[in-house]
Amino acid sequence: MTSRKYMAYRNIPEHRNLLQPKGATLVQKGNEVELRLQSTLPISLPGEMNGKILFDEKLRRNLIKSKMDYCEFFPENANQRIRIISLRIPLDMGGEKTYCFTVLSSPTTAQRKAGYASKLESLDCADFQNVKKISEKSDTGIDSVKSVPGKAE
Repeated sequence: MTSRKYMAYRNIPEHRNLLQPKGATLVQKGNEVELRLQSTLPISLPGEMNGKILFDEKLRRNLIKSKMDYCEFFPENANQRIRIISLRIPLDMGGEKTYCFTVLSSPTTAQRKAGYASKLESLDCADFQNVKKISEKSDTGIDSVKSVPGKAE
């Protein structure tokens, strides 16, 4: 009887869960780090993030105490809302890094029925603050700013 040695196939990417938003994870795939939020497509974070967050089996269950600021509003004379996110992530090597994103609008109803995930687009954090100020001044009669408790200021 001969024995064979099998090598296990490792299909589970290394990841760390974020405190805010709920269900968000940072995933290390090779040399890049991706941000994954619920109902959105993954987005790669810049290369400066490499090596500053540790990915280890022992650390996998520890939440990264991130903070999120979410702003949603309808600009004047517009038929679609604008959704922006600011995400502050503390680094394992000390310090923290802030990333800002625009959540692109949803497609038509026919595409949504097929199972659609929103797409994130990088946004300069200075632009995030400007858009947030504009949204707070907006007098549309609609709740213009919706923020998550513990939001970043």
